[in-house]
Amino acid sequence: MLTSISKSFKNHHFNSVVQIVATSLLFSLILIFNTTANAGTKYLACNTQQFENILKKFHLISTETLKNNELANRADCLRIDEKYLLIATANIIPATESQHRIDLYLIDAKNLNILIKYTNPQTASEENGAFASIQFDHVAFSNQPEQFVIGLRSHYYNMGEHSFDLKNLNLFRIQLPNKSNQNASIHWVLKNIHTAYSSSWRPSGCEIGETEEIKSILVLQNTLSHNMQDILLKQSRTYEFADAEPKCKTTKESQKSQQILKFNGTQYMINAKKILTSEDLKNDSGFF
Repeated sequence: MLTSISKSFKNHHFNSVVQIVATSLLFSLILIFNTTANAGTKYLACNTQQFENILKKFHLISTETLKNNELANRADCLRIDEKYLLIATANIIPATESQHRIDLYLIDAKNLNILIKYTNPQTASEENGAFASIQFDHVAFSNQPEQFVIGLRSHYYNMGEHSFDLKNLNLFRIQLPNKSNQNASIHWVLKNIHTAYSSSWRPSGCEIGETEEIKSILVLQNTLSHNMQDILLKQSRTYEFADAEPKCKTTKESQKSQQILKFNGTQYMINAKKILTSEDLKNDSGFF
């Protein structure tokens, strides 16, 4: 995908691509990505050539970003309908080595104009793990007429004594221009749901060490709060560890939790006490 732009950078990015592919293969045995919504509608990817033309025309991806990253991992495009496209980019913030700015662009597909640019207040950080990619979820997170709620996924990983693989989901409500309101807008309505997390840590002495896995499922409900559909969040967590003494005895724990997320007019409210998360993630706000 995006071949005409990325060809000139291909040789420079070969090593990084190999690393990401190797990581994905390693974690495919233990990672289950399970973000779903019971909506019938699915968004389509943009026309590749049109996407490339927009990126070129408006210089949406910086040269610095492409020095060490494949374009396909730092930009994505979704067709909202016949008139409008949504583009997401993750550009390295100048003078930093680990921070990426997340921007969303609502595009007039016919005239190739930017109707609105939204810069997310939270950056994607690589301080605690490699930032692999951003990608739109093609599932619609609303069944309401003229209601566009779109998911943006981000992927992080780390390789080493403590390895992990993390996928996050953020939801954005897109207001398209219409007869009654010509102003377009983008609002961040659901923040930082860990849809899939797996980790492994192997201290010396035991083959198993510690493994942890968290899975989340989002299911749209028929009930409404402030004209937005409620969402059922279902989570499961498994944790397995081995004590060095006696003889690396293995202990396994499992948890399940669920809650209804309701829109309060600004964002979906989350009961933090019911969220299943890893101790490794509780104090880390760098994962967009």
